[in-house]
Amino acid sequence: MKRNYAADLLKSILLISVFICHISGMLTSEIIVQIVGAAAGIGMEIFFILSGFFTAAKYANRELPAEQKYISYELLKFYPEHFIGYVFCLGLVFLNYITGIEVVDRCSILKQTLVNLTLTQSWTPNQNYVYSFNGVTWFLSSLFFCYILAIPFMKILKCVKKYSFAILGMIILLRYIYVAVFSWSGIDGSFCYINIFPPYRFLEFACGMCMGKIYSDKGERIKNNVVQLIGIVMFGLAFLTNLFISNIQIFIVIELFLIYVVTFFEGVVDKIGELKPVRFFSKISLSFFIFHQIAIKYITWILGKMGVDMLKNRGIMIVFILGVVILLSYFMNLICTLFRRKIGR
Repeated sequence: MKRNYAADLLKSILLISVFICHISGMLTSEIIVQIVGAAAGIGMEIFFILSGFFTAAKYANRELPAEQKYISYELLKFYPEHFIGYVFCLGLVFLNYITGIEVVDRCSILKQTLVNLTLTQSWTPNQNYVYSFNGVTWFLSSLFFCYILAIPFMKILKCVKKYSFAILGMIILLRYIYVAVFSWSGIDGSFCYINIFPPYRFLEFACGMCMGKIYSDKGERIKNNVVQLIGIVMFGLAFLTNLFISNIQIFIVIELFLIYVVTFFEGVVDKIGELKPVRFFSKISLSFFIFHQIAIKYITWILGKMGVDMLKNRGIMIVFILGVVILLSYFMNLICTLFRRKIGR
């Protein structure tokens, strides 16, 4: 399957929004904080949809390994980074312990370690476990569940390929019902159930798989600059219009429209995505996602010990943190890529 540079650009922009969201305490504009926070939330949904899309498209093109090797194939794409990130976070816990910043509950640390290393942290509504150690890795936990169900679901789509669009509509409706139930029921842990819980995230992944199946049946992308640009402008206007709606889960139809424009059409957005800075960032995107919050925590810890006021010269500090994160991500990506090659990935 030919590389989709427009999707690379989209993922890069959303990753930057996630990074900014996690340093939002350094921002002075409430409007910017609100925009970035909403973009980061939507970004998580788009990541799941795109993952489902490319999984289905690659499966249809026979670009994935045999079924018995598929799970290990997907796991190896991110687990080395996940494990190294866990070790970094454990080191920070130890530093806080020996400096007396926090009291360490060994039993709690052991439980959090168990759910992190087994990728089960997103199955509980208890946020002490969901966000333990490296808070962003709940995403990997939910994504791994999606990968487990990917091949069985793809077989279903293959059997009823004429009805992929109808199945997509049914999944969207099911997701709306799911969100409505948990949003209005007042059940404890509702936030986790409609933001993190793996079966919920699989609904987004399945939407992407339906689109990927439709795309693979259709064939090559259509070259059309106008459609790409109009689609992106329409998405931007819709995003700004819906910015003040507190429940962003209803945004999925517009997200699917954006992904349709990016994946089914080829144009000027792809040209931007082919630029070297975007290609470089896309290459380290997984490491950037996994390690950015770890880097922020370590920088905050070190500068705090040095008595540096991070809110002074905020612009310079944000650029400095971003530079450190990119540098760390580059080296982590290099190390993990070498490891994967070493074991024959």
